[in-house]
Amino acid sequence: MISLIYDCSGLNFSVGLYQNQQLMFGKKTTESHKHSEIMVATIDDMLKQHKLHYKDLDFVATTKGPGSFTGLRVGLAFLKTLQILANIKVMAVDNFTAYAYHYYQKIQQQKFANHSIFVALDSGNQHVYLCGFNIVQNGFNKNSWLKSFNYADFASYLAENQQTIFIGNAKNLPESARQEISINALQELCFLQYRGVNVGCNFDDKAEIFYNIENLY
Repeated sequence: MISLIYDCSGLNFSVGLYQNQQLMFGKKTTESHKHSEIMVATIDDMLKQHKLHYKDLDFVATTKGPGSFTGLRVGLAFLKTLQILANIKVMAVDNFTAYAYHYYQKIQQQKFANHSIFVALDSGNQHVYLCGFNIVQNGFNKNSWLKSFNYADFASYLAENQQTIFIGNAKNLPESARQEISINALQELCFLQYRGVNVGCNFDDKAEIFYNIENLY
């Protein structure tokens, strides 16, 4: 099984090519906000190096936001093109779920009590999107708690909830809680979905940007 996983939602572009869940090739650019210039060329070169064609891919997956609107638009347009022209199975995962699974992946080998976490993502317009998850032994799920804060209000919220677990890329988060999307975690999450394993989160095959600020209220 060969899969292509990429993320255009942040400042940089990350991509991984996997065979049977083993990473064949991975790359992360440092050219911020140049997804439209480098994404397709990077993926084309990667496939050529491994003597592969798009038709050889079993599935392709990416993130659908929240994140950089331009990056998401480029990444999801590419996903939709592959779905239509090459008839490839595609998956789109929201960034909240991608972060939550990375957290769950790191602790699932440990003995832990059921608990909740919040994923805090920077909107790029002086706001933070916050989404809650319930973490249990056999998976995780959104608890339907989704809000938007301006930076000042989010800083106050953090101060008032110091015992709560926060992860994400929001600027206000402490350094220990800040991270980027893990391509490896995203690949494993999508592989489980491809195999029909339910870990308690939702997927779709629609190449559409996940969020609209008007829908948060």
